[in-house]
Amino acid sequence: MTKDQEFAEMIVKRLEEGTAPWQKGWSINEALCKPFHNAISGKAYKGANVVRCWIACDTNGYVDHRFMTYRQAAEKGYQVRKGEHGTFISFFAPVTKEEKDENGELVIKTSYAARGYTVFNAEQIDGIPAIPAAETFEWNPVELGERILTNSGAVIEHSTAADGCSYIPSSDKIVLPPKEQFKSAAEYYMAATHELAHWTGAEKRLDRKLSTSFGTEEYSREELRAEIASWMISTETGLPFDPDNHAAYVAAWIKAIRKDYREIFRACSDAEKIKDYILAFVKEEEKAA
Repeated sequence: MTKDQEFAEMIVKRLEEGTAPWQKGWSINEALCKPFHNAISGKAYKGANVVRCWIACDTNGYVDHRFMTYRQAAEKGYQVRKGEHGTFISFFAPVTKEEKDENGELVIKTSYAARGYTVFNAEQIDGIPAIPAAETFEWNPVELGERILTNSGAVIEHSTAADGCSYIPSSDKIVLPPKEQFKSAAEYYMAATHELAHWTGAEKRLDRKLSTSFGTEEYSREELRAEIASWMISTETGLPFDPDNHAAYVAAWIKAIRKDYREIFRACSDAEKIKDYILAFVKEEEKAA
């Protein structure tokens, strides 16, 4: 069994136990620094690697989101403590090679090959400085939620007749109950952001296959992507995350991953794109300020 297959099996097990990342609540108090990232390069981890890092932190009680390889730690004069077990991460790296085309001319072709590394959390390493203050959250979660919705330009309809929250692909609009029906502003923005995740799937945006037929494979696949994306947004911004409305899909998610373990990687990759698309509404605003 490959490392990726082991990861998929771990996700299935956690789904069955109710402990997958997007099955657990998240609040700003739990997220003490910026997204899971490499402490040396500063690059944020993407897709399934975000989930891998979260599981490592959740399992071991780490609050630090910084990771690095053994070699990187050594080069900085830090020391991974004896007996510590690392976290496997993987990605696709470009590989170029020269080939002759039909005319005998040399051309450079690029393909992608899987690469994997073992990384260690900062709390497994002696000598590393504490989390810099600049890496803590700077956004007010409720204010952030309003800015995201406003800057997105999404059509949002508030209706007393709304049976829950939904995104309607045919009319390209989000339908929500009136704000006053939510227990708090945070709860409202959690729900709205989740539906905005579905909204990104329209053909003119990220172009995913959307289905309005509850219970279908397409419907549950899309819901998995929206759940993971909502969770990723939460871990990056501190916007609260409520997993209570996912229960109806768990069996379908388990079935899909068991059918093809790569589904969890596709879902995480799509969720990453959703998260980036949504957060661009505030990040681009800040760059222009």
